[in-house]
Amino acid sequence: MMPLHKGKWAEDAALYFYKEHGYRLIGRNIRAYGGEIDLAFEKNGKVVLVEVKQRKHSLEDALLAVSPSKKRRILRVWYQKADKYYHFPIEFHVCAVVGEKDNFSISIFKEEL
Repeated sequence: MMPLHKGKWAEDAALYFYKEHGYRLIGRNIRAYGGEIDLAFEKNGKVVLVEVKQRKHSLEDALLAVSPSKKRRILRVWYQKADKYYHFPIEFHVCAVVGEKDNFSISIFKEEL
């Protein structure tokens, strides 16, 4: 049986990375009809929605795992749960964590929405 959330360590690493770079956490594992947002931050009046993808060896595989339909689902979740952040500009990030828990790298890919 596979663990419920096998990539938690990668999300923890991403959370630490973003906080170290001045982002303020506003939500983690935000669930609503149709999906989930791994991490949501606010920085400089902008909301940053982060999809964390962990792969052992391939940065490309991590990036390809986030399809346009996945981005649309994340946005739908956000607009169901945004509350006071509803009118903030949104940036979408794929946070690719490549490697294993004791030896990994983090790459961030940003897209304005």
